[in-house]
Amino acid sequence: MQHNTDTCPINKWNLHHQFQVIQRKIETVDRTFETKQTALKILKDGYRDKSLNIEFLRYQIEVKRLEGEITNLNIEKVRLRTSTHLLAAKEVGEAKCAHIEDWKYIDGLIAQFLSPKSTFTPIHPKRTQERKVHWQKALIEAYGAQEVGSERIWCPISQSWQPPHLMSHAQIVGDRVTELVAARLFGPPGPWKGHLWNTRNGIPVFHAYQKMLEDGSIAIVPKHGSSDLQVIVLKDSERRRDMDPEGQHDQVPTGSALHGRTLEFLNNYRPGMRYLHFQFAMSLLREQRLEADGWWRRQFGDIWSLSNRPKWVCEALLRKFAIRIGHFSLEEALEFSGGSPRIRPKDSKCGEDDDDDDEVFLSIVQHIYQVQALGTKIN
Repeated sequence: MQHNTDTCPINKWNLHHQFQVIQRKIETVDRTFETKQTALKILKDGYRDKSLNIEFLRYQIEVKRLEGEITNLNIEKVRLRTSTHLLAAKEVGEAKCAHIEDWKYIDGLIAQFLSPKSTFTPIHPKRTQERKVHWQKALIEAYGAQEVGSERIWCPISQSWQPPHLMSHAQIVGDRVTELVAARLFGPPGPWKGHLWNTRNGIPVFHAYQKMLEDGSIAIVPKHGSSDLQVIVLKDSERRRDMDPEGQHDQVPTGSALHGRTLEFLNNYRPGMRYLHFQFAMSLLREQRLEADGWWRRQFGDIWSLSNRPKWVCEALLRKFAIRIGHFSLEEALEFSGGSPRIRPKDSKCGEDDDDDDEVFLSIVQHIYQVQALGTKIN
């Protein structure tokens, strides 16, 4: 016979025991997490100073393996900490409405995982085709990107008209981030109902450019001394590559011809800087993991400073992303976020310090962008 949890007395000893069990698990996960982080640092330092005799391919495999394990440990820490919130709510007799916000965060985390095959009930609802089509039409209309009397679409990066089957409606910050996390990152969306399906979170571009934005090969940033936007190529090998010598792809510049290219729009509508800046930040941090220490500063320090100046993204979260995704030291993370050496700045986007909440947001974003960097497609 099942008991009604609303009327059954709470077993204080049992709750205390569960607290202790969960706390021990958290301590174990924390120790394992620190061990994996240390192993990753030793691996990277050893490869860079050549004290570790390992081929580059093997090095990449080991880095990806350790990063995958670290991501899973972060997710486990979120799950365990939320369990303590629920137990605490039970102890004060509020089990029915225990930390509703915490469960919203966990729902956001669950939404990052694909549903098992052949399941009748998906883990998370899929975006509707109607919503996607509506957003794509609104995007083209906002940018004035469709040629009059034709179906061709304007690509501001290549500065050319392209047939629609070669174009993509690129979402700068993907909808898998979820609106809850986006609100934490960027603050209130203003007159829009949300951030992710705001047309300023999109840009019509050639297919290849969408893929490069998604995998962090390129970013769109402000151009110094003007109000224009430009493309920068983050990957060194791609940035040094010359255009096709036969000129077969002149209409779609790549390599050195793409780096520093100014975007040309047909009207005054522009993508939102907060979304472009976040994509730039994640791309820099992902690329830094396989580069020598300080690579981001030497290659893109001036561009990053120009882009980061208006503080488009919560400074505290940006600093923690630098540590968790880019494996920065605290000092370098402070430099990256543009912050002062305080534990947590108070700003309009972050509000008061709340490390438990941050763990959830950090884990969601870290999971998305590290999985993308590991080569797994996020749908």
